[in-house]
Amino acid sequence: HGSGLKSGQDTAIGSSQDGIHFAEIPDAPILSSDPAGTWEQHGASYLRVFPYKGMIYGIFKSEQQHGLARSRDGINWDYWPRNPLIKPAAEESEFDRIRHTSVIIIQDIMHFFYSTYTKPDLSCESIKLATWTLADDWNDWGELKRLGPVLEPKLPWEENNIRDPFILRYEETVYMYYVG
Repeated sequence: HGSGLKSGQDTAIGSSQDGIHFAEIPDAPILSSDPAGTWEQHGASYLRVFPYKGMIYGIFKSEQQHGLARSRDGINWDYWPRNPLIKPAAEESEFDRIRHTSVIIIQDIMHFFYSTYTKPDLSCESIKLATWTLADDWNDWGELKRLGPVLEPKLPWEENNIRDPFILRYEETVYMYYVG
């Protein structure tokens, strides 16, 4: 992702024969903010993709909230008609923005890890979890269920903020990397 043609950041795709030199494909962003302008005017960045039932799904960050899109080829995307997927909720101790995310699918349930500010003064950030039961038709995916914090800053090196969750499954164990 990077600065694109619209305000904010857009998502592009590139390919490489050697892993060093990349060519952008196509010559324009593959994903940008809601084209209809119904819920967000800023870019679409930090795309987190996951395969499900023959499609590629992607959760992307706008300015303060996240949306959902899907694609057959990873280049042409359709936007979920009920975007935004998630936005900060003060009643859940979420302020300013949903920042960074990670996704893992376990038995038709999407586990959505996200970092957000947890105080109105933006002095503390933690990682939270929401789940979403998936179905064949994405119009039947219901609502994201917020389950609350899974990791809060406690260690001196975390400096009151932890963010950027990255979920990795190795065999039957799920690991989470994060930044403090």
